[in-house]
Amino acid sequence: MATLWAGPLPVHDPTVLDTPLVPPPPLVPPPPAVRTRPAGHRAVRRHRSTPEGLRRLVPRALVLAVLAGGTAAFLTQDKAVHVSVDGTSRTLHTFADDVGELLDAEGVTVGAGDTVAPAPATGLADGDEVTVRRETRAPAPAPGGGPRAPRRP
Repeated sequence: MATLWAGPLPVHDPTVLDTPLVPPPPLVPPPPAVRTRPAGHRAVRRHRSTPEGLRRLVPRALVLAVLAGGTAAFLTQDKAVHVSVDGTSRTLHTFADDVGELLDAEGVTVGAGDTVAPAPATGLADGDEVTVRRETRAPAPAPGGGPRAPRRP
C-alpha cells in the first residue's frame, strides 16, 4: 500500500478539523417557574396606564397619528388630470386647485387669443381633462408690402 508520506505522519496541535463535532444539547424549554406567595398577600398588577407607560405610549401615538394624517391628506389631494396642449397630450398628477394653477405649474403660457377649456378659474378634480389650443396667426407680411419682384434690365 502506497502512502503519501515517506515517513510517519507529522504530529501537530489539534485543529478544528481534528476535534470531533459534538452535537448541541437538545433545546428543551425550562420548566415554568412556580411562584408561591405567602398567604394573605395580593399580587400587585402594573398597568400600562401608569405614568411611565404613558410617557412611552403618548409620543408613539402622536407620531403614528401625524404619519397617518399626512398620508391621508396626500392621497386625497393628489389628482390625475389629462392635459392636451396643441394636440400633445399626457396625464399629470398634481396638487393644483384650479386649471390656471395647473398650467402655471407646468409652464404653459396662455395668450389672449388662446382657448382653454375649462376656464382657468375652474376647480380641478381627479380625472378632469384640460385642453389648450393656441391661436394660429398668418405670418406677418414683410416690410414694404411683401416680396420684391426682380428688376428688369
